[in-house]
Amino acid sequence: MKPKFNIPSLVLKKLAEIHCNKISEALAVEPTVENAVLPIYWVRKKKPEQIGSGVVVRVNDEFFIFSASHVFDSMGEKEIMLGAGDGSELVSLSGERFSSKAGLSGTHLDDPIDASVLHIKSGLKDNIKDVAIKIDDICSSPAQNSRPAHMAVGFRIKNSNTAGDQANSKRECFPSVEYGDSEYSMLGLDSRFHLALAFENQVFVDGKWQTSPTPRGISGGAIVEVRGVDMSRPFSVGENARQYLSAITIEQRRGKSGKPGALIGTRISVHLGLIEKYLPGLLNFQDS
Repeated sequence: MKPKFNIPSLVLKKLAEIHCNKISEALAVEPTVENAVLPIYWVRKKKPEQIGSGVVVRVNDEFFIFSASHVFDSMGEKEIMLGAGDGSELVSLSGERFSSKAGLSGTHLDDPIDASVLHIKSGLKDNIKDVAIKIDDICSSPAQNSRPAHMAVGFRIKNSNTAGDQANSKRECFPSVEYGDSEYSMLGLDSRFHLALAFENQVFVDGKWQTSPTPRGISGGAIVEVRGVDMSRPFSVGENARQYLSAITIEQRRGKSGKPGALIGTRISVHLGLIEKYLPGLLNFQDS
């Protein structure tokens, strides 16, 4: 039984059933953005090792990986390797990195924005280009007058393994809803720059409470907004429900001291701002 809950079990089960039904509908939407989330590797002790996730984005004929700065920091000067997660060969990429300002430590471990964009210069193969999303798959501002379903998407390190230069990983989705203003205040976050999803210490699965998984490795992955699947009453699902990239995951916080548990992302407007800063004008001439 989940601690600190005193709701009659039948009511709780009904609420959980409604929530799960809506989440199932959200998960059934065409996975356009999900498919663009890939695992990121580096070579450690002569063996590829997953360190996080990233999202492949195309603007005109330019390709980028949107991720978290601390993911790239952990590699140092080593070359990034990207996998499709399906046992295919890892590819080594080179390019230039655009990042948010480092924290007082000189790293991004204390950078609250924690945003990086890798402008890929070489190494990208067609199988990865094919899954890249475009600008019209991105929403840079919150949805108005609705409460769409969300999901955090990425690759947990515990489910990633390599053999030589090949890698198998499991893409996972953590469906949820965005917190409201009071939760943002409790978490000390500015909703203009961050997106916070509910991620309790325990979750209701198959009629019982279970400890929620530690999503180590999904940092740098996508927070997907499923517009057309509304989680507020009256619950509704539109005919044209669609996935949009709304943020990049940077942190998980367990609930404690009266503060709610959360998965936190940096809104994608920050990453687009980095592209505009270092490649001015590119976003004004994107293809469709």
